[in-house]
Amino acid sequence: MIVGSTGFPPSGLVSVFLRFIEENWQILLPIAIAAFGGGAGFWRFLVVRKAELAWKKTEFLFLQGYYLDTNSDLTEVVQILEGRHPEMTLARLLSDADDVDPKQRDKYLHMLDKFLNLFDRLQYSVFELKTLSLKELEPIGWYLSIVCNSEPLKKYCEEFGYHDVIRLAEEADLED
Repeated sequence: MIVGSTGFPPSGLVSVFLRFIEENWQILLPIAIAAFGGGAGFWRFLVVRKAELAWKKTEFLFLQGYYLDTNSDLTEVVQILEGRHPEMTLARLLSDADDVDPKQRDKYLHMLDKFLNLFDRLQYSVFELKTLSLKELEPIGWYLSIVCNSEPLKKYCEEFGYHDVIRLAEEADLED
């Protein structure tokens, strides 16, 4: 007979439940052990998965930095943005001046768009998907500061649909 904490037999549903456990403990014990083991295994899976995702983010960000540093179009755009390009300045590129060959201007504007497209994808990851944070963009924040500190480039971004790149650059700049 099952005795409750008060010393009297339990009544109602508690009595039925306790009787069920007493009669079926040989079946319930392996189920409880398996559930506990499964829960611990699932917890381990979550911990490992979180570490793997953190590494994937790191790998992705370093790949973006490598792309910025090694892609010839992007390095040339950075030279233009920094004022170190031997033939082109940002002011000349974005002006309507006739002294720039239209084919050359189109080539450089394509490179500039390629540069801005990279940051447009990153801003989407930060603001829409929320898979990246502004803090995680610090290793490539220098490039964002170029966007943030150039009025002609900000104007170009606004005119050609890169307004979210400006937002990313400004918010990243505020984080400093």
